[in-house]
Amino acid sequence: MISYDIETVEKDKYFFYNTSIVPEETQLRAKRTRMKILKAIAERDGSAGFTEIKYATDLSTGSIYYHLERMVEYVKKSAKHYYITKEGLQLLEKNSQVTNA
Repeated sequence: MISYDIETVEKDKYFFYNTSIVPEETQLRAKRTRMKILKAIAERDGSAGFTEIKYATDLSTGSIYYHLERMVEYVKKSAKHYYITKEGLQLLEKNSQVTNA
C-alpha cells in the first residue's frame, strides 16, 4: 500500500502529480501542457473561451478538459470563459524566469 503525504496530495490535485507513483516523464509532459494552457489564457488578457484555448494550444478537447480540472487553483471558470488566477500568473512568471535563465 502506498502512503501519501497529505500536503503533497493536496498540492498535487491542483497541478502536479505524486512523484512516487507517476513517472517523471509523464509529470514533465503534464506540466508543459498545463503551462501551455496558462499561457494561452494569459495572452488573451487573462480570459479565454475553450475554443480559443484549443486553437492556441493545439491540444485535444479531452486533454484540455482533463488538465483544466486539475488546475483549479490556477484557472477559474465563469460561464463560457476561463480566467487565470493570481496564482496562475505567478506560476507562469516563475516558469518563464526558469526557462529564460
